[in-house]
Amino acid sequence: MNGHNPSLTDAPTRAQSKDPTILAQPPQALNFNFAVHRIHTGVDLAAMGASYIEITHNGRVDNFSNVLYPAMSPTGAATYTQTCSICHVNSSEQNLPDSKNQVTNGQYYINPTPPVTSSCSGCHASRSDAAHFASNSDSIGEACDVCHASGTQFSVGAEHAQ
Repeated sequence: MNGHNPSLTDAPTRAQSKDPTILAQPPQALNFNFAVHRIHTGVDLAAMGASYIEITHNGRVDNFSNVLYPAMSPTGAATYTQTCSICHVNSSEQNLPDSKNQVTNGQYYINPTPPVTSSCSGCHASRSDAAHFASNSDSIGEACDVCHASGTQFSVGAEHAQ
């Protein structure tokens, strides 16, 4: 996966599929920030009406929609995703993408998806999450840091620690 490219999708490999259902679907975003978060929360996606299925070489289907990421909770529950420090060290979860490039995501409610929204929508995949993102984004940019920046009441770190 050439992951950081915001316009990278599985369109070229999706076209290689022989399955008409797959061919009828829009391309899946492969942007790293979106993909890594979507894969890590795969087991939770169905409850949010979402999935993460990439079509790879020769039309092969890689379905991450039921992935159980290594247990993150003190009790070993794989669906617990509040210990971001397993991957994010030194509060790096507060470092929202600084790219101004929109992310191509034909399978999401918002396409193209603003860069911060794309990262967050990897885990926060419901329709109501998308409505929240859309109501806090416009042609000027995303307003996420007003509520979710480090030190704010609803900072990414504070929200994920609950």
